[in-house]
Amino acid sequence: GQANELFSVIYKRCHFNVGNWPCGVLGTEEVARLKQGDRVELLADKVRTASGNEIYEVRFHSWTGWMYAGGLTISQ
Repeated sequence: GQANELFSVIYKRCHFNVGNWPCGVLGTEEVARLKQGDRVELLADKVRTASGNEIYEVRFHSWTGWMYAGGLTISQ
């Protein structure tokens, strides 16, 4: 896949949980920030979260996390 927004973010899985502090009060949710055009490896099929968002598990260099499906362009 390829980041299709000016700035896309890879998040920890807890970011997509329901609640005010899904990763804890002091929890850091971001794993990495991507620039438009950065390529990521898809590690799993798209899933729907409890909050209704569609996300992909991805890897970018040594970082692994989850991204909103709308932030990616999937190449065949």
